[in-house]
Amino acid sequence: MLGIVKAEILKSKRTMGRKLIFIFPLITFIMALLVTGGLQNAYAECVWNWWYILILPMLISILCYLTSASEKKSKFFHMTTLETGRKDLMIGKMLYLGLVILLANTMIFAVAAVVGKALSTHIPFLGGLAFVFVLTLTQLWEIPLFLFLSMKFGMVVNLMTALVITVAGILIAPTGKWLFVVSSVPMRLAIPMLHLLPSGLKVAESHPLADLSAIPVGMIESVVVLAVAAWLFLRWFDKREV
Repeated sequence: MLGIVKAEILKSKRTMGRKLIFIFPLITFIMALLVTGGLQNAYAECVWNWWYILILPMLISILCYLTSASEKKSKFFHMTTLETGRKDLMIGKMLYLGLVILLANTMIFAVAAVVGKALSTHIPFLGGLAFVFVLTLTQLWEIPLFLFLSMKFGMVVNLMTALVITVAGILIAPTGKWLFVVSSVPMRLAIPMLHLLPSGLKVAESHPLADLSAIPVGMIESVVVLAVAAWLFLRWFDKREV
């Protein structure tokens, strides 16, 4: 499996997907600077808020589409010529995309932490560091979903779905029904970890929504949804003619 992931890393060199891993965080940094104008206690908050409520889901959606398009262009050459099973190859691709998400989240944290220290921020350093891994884990379920949508319906349906589930997450995250909408989990967990509402407003540690007990619950739900989504996608893909 490690060999498959390494192969994906090599295949992605000089591709648009590799560039987007850096372009999307850069867009986030520039947008936050334009919106906040260098105000204190605002830049890091704006970076994180734009990232997890909108830009990251769009990045995952586009990367999954590009992965699907690349395989279609080669007529799934590696899927049909290598001895490695089709499921294993697709699992390797999903693992690679998961590492990409982790890398992008790490870049967001690093810049937000450095600039936030210079301009001051309400976001706790350790909370931001931990959120890198929590955000990655709670977004992984989108990978099999967007790969399926990309292969089955194409880019438009894929992006529209990403937008719809993101908006649903934003609306539901601050409510008591957040566990019923898995896309709201990252936004809900950002409240106790980053002290930020999906709206970008800051919350105090004493705020009812800043309860730390939501973190393990949200992570467990995300892992369960990931397992189900990955199983369904791999089962569908294994039966699909390439």
